[in-house]
Amino acid sequence: MTELPTPLTPADCDLPSSREAAAESGAVRYFSGDPCPSGHVTARYTLNGYCVECQRIQCRANRNRIKAKRGGV
Repeated sequence: MTELPTPLTPADCDLPSSREAAAESGAVRYFSGDPCPSGHVTARYTLNGYCVECQRIQCRANRNRIKAKRGGV
């Protein structure tokens, strides 16, 4: 049986641990260690607080939707 990876903590990352600290330092992303509504425990964007993984998934879905609309080109 494979073990689940150890959850990341803010100390494991070189990112600020709060949105406010990230804004003060000019960082693009921060890592608070809190899961997003979808359950991802990843970095978030300072500008809007969105989860990086949710944004990646949404971007890929939009790209595939546009390709399908264009006929798969």
